[in-house]
Amino acid sequence: MHRALLSAPAWVLPGASADLDFVHGRAWAGGAASPSSLIACTRASAGMAQKANGGWATFAANAPRITDQGLLAEESRTNLFLNSAAPVTQTITLSATGSYTLSVWGVSGSATVAAGTATGTGFGAVGAAVTGGRLTFSITATGTITVTISGSPLYVQVEAGAFGTSPIITGGSSVTRAADVVTLIDVALTAARNAKAFRGMTNSIPAFINNNMIFAFGSGPVCCVNFQAVNKTGTYNGTSSAQATIGNSGTISGLVKTAAGFDTTSVTNLSNNGLKATYTGAWPNVSAQTAYLGNEGGVGQLNGYLLRATFGTNKGQFDNETA
Repeated sequence: MHRALLSAPAWVLPGASADLDFVHGRAWAGGAASPSSLIACTRASAGMAQKANGGWATFAANAPRITDQGLLAEESRTNLFLNSAAPVTQTITLSATGSYTLSVWGVSGSATVAAGTATGTGFGAVGAAVTGGRLTFSITATGTITVTISGSPLYVQVEAGAFGTSPIITGGSSVTRAADVVTLIDVALTAARNAKAFRGMTNSIPAFINNNMIFAFGSGPVCCVNFQAVNKTGTYNGTSSAQATIGNSGTISGLVKTAAGFDTTSVTNLSNNGLKATYTGAWPNVSAQTAYLGNEGGVGQLNGYLLRATFGTNKGQFDNETA
């Protein structure tokens, strides 16, 4: 696809070669486009994503999960709670030790998890919430648990993991939602390969795990912009990182605006108007690499919403766009 180069509209960040605004459903890459026309998604199952008003949208397999909250990219999870959209008290067999999360959505009701034949810690009750009430517990010996429902929650979920993900609707058996694998295509891919600057906006990241990816080339990863701790973002060139504290003391859980710079001499990073970090080392040649948003080749999912992804040809040009 080819587009004539036109003057960018006012909402596009100054000098951007590609700007994908998922929240407002608009994109620019030398011409106007929709964000969904500049990305491809692989996900071998349906999935849900929340809207700003608290409602939920359902997306077919391989459809990017974009709402007015952004693009949602999550790892694969399995809901062990049956008939999750009409929840009733039930006993669940857990076949592995480790962390599990109970999630309850809605405006009323609650769920209480207790040990049956399983043993563990952290059991208790959690009330429904529009964005999801969460309780994480640990299983030290496998067996059964009982989840007791009070009132009328909208959805209930029990999943292996130290944090909760979006609702997975079940019937009479457990259901697995596949991982989101989102890539840039067409003129957005060209812009990313030629870029020396990137600016990303994220929100609702529940926890730091496995270097949550914002933007990445290749897998391994070859190079990326990602979360590198509970309060840090970084620009990684395949060897080392320019790692910056978010707002000098912040966390990844809220709105994060991160800017990265990269060329043949160094990589840079700063987030939420914090201190800029620099590592002296070259950004690799990415001219033949796949560009990913919110993952790195099928792993390292963001596990949250990517609101916006912007690319530019001048290193450091988005440094003042993180306040």
